[in-house]
Amino acid sequence: MKAISKMNDSFFLYGIGLNSFNESNEKAEIDNLIIYSISLNAKKLTMFPRLLRHLFLFIELFFKMFFNAVIIKPNIIHCHDVKVLPIAVMIKYLTRSKLIYDAHELESDKNGITKIFGKFILFTEKLLWKSIDTIIVVSPSIDKWYKENI
Repeated sequence: MKAISKMNDSFFLYGIGLNSFNESNEKAEIDNLIIYSISLNAKKLTMFPRLLRHLFLFIELFFKMFFNAVIIKPNIIHCHDVKVLPIAVMIKYLTRSKLIYDAHELESDKNGITKIFGKFILFTEKLLWKSIDTIIVVSPSIDKWYKENI
């Protein structure tokens, strides 16, 4: 985003991401780039089972990202993670934006996820695939896999 912001000053770039370091929401401005870092209060709900806590995290993340995006009204959404892809798709249709899905790796088959979660990721990608305008992948083999399997 920093590189793009330096290329052209006739537009503004907004980034919305999770603040992993502290509890407060922050806003950083660099030239025509504004980055909102949001914190999630649901992280503190450690008394709940992990699955329920993740559901609360997703709901909180959805509302915080959704309302920021509605105010910003982006022309392009650059989604870096399958976890927020459903949110990005909803924002795309609400704001009539274009959606770029930046799959940093083969999301449904990356290290550290269970087979069940991998199948859920694949289902999510297949369900939302037609809403994605452009995909960015890290290798020709992953590009080929997506073309053949989604």
